[in-house]
Amino acid sequence: MDDNSFSPEQSIQLINKMITEVKQSLKDDGFFFLLWGWLVFVSAMANYVLLKMESEYAFYSWAILMPLGGIVSTIYGFARMKKQKKRAKTFIDRAMAYVWIAFGVSLFIVLFSGSKVGFEKIYPFIIMIYGIGTFITGGI
Repeated sequence: MDDNSFSPEQSIQLINKMITEVKQSLKDDGFFFLLWGWLVFVSAMANYVLLKMESEYAFYSWAILMPLGGIVSTIYGFARMKKQKKRAKTFIDRAMAYVWIAFGVSLFIVLFSGSKVGFEKIYPFIIMIYGIGTFITGGI
């Protein structure tokens, strides 16, 4: 179908349909944002409390909750993929995928370097990476 075959009404309907699909896609992904938001919050608070108590195990809050979140996200994601019908990837879908792939790679690099210099020194960078990913996602 070439560009000249759409009437103005059809064009508006197509745009409205695309906007609705993007909104639904973001709503469907809300589980992941809530899960990871709460996991980061609880981990950060537990880490802070344990540091104030001068515990040498302060970083364990991250080491326990983040892998648990990864397992829950993976299971939920696969279950959701089985239920959903196949749909076209929008620009927003691709942009979000790139943001969170970059987040994962960056986080892995920071965590790997943290094993060399100490996790206490990289903690601000971990939180900064979370903030950047969330900020960009919110902006998109």
